[in-house]
Amino acid sequence: MGSDDLRVVREAVAKVANLKGVVVDADDVANAVLYLGSDEARFVSGVNLMVDGGYTTTNQSFNLALQNLFPS
Repeated sequence: MGSDDLRVVREAVAKVANLKGVVVDADDVANAVLYLGSDEARFVSGVNLMVDGGYTTTNQSFNLALQNLFPS
């Protein structure tokens, strides 16, 4: 995926995300990792932590949208 493709995907996600105009970045993921490694997360176990601003909970057809943007 080239930089133009990445820009198109980021714009598409930002339009339909729960946090309008916001796209997850490396700092968001790093902060989640720091939390999981901290004492505050001592009761968190056996869970998939999705770091996407709630996108996957409301947009179950994300893969379909990507396939439409970038057909094989």
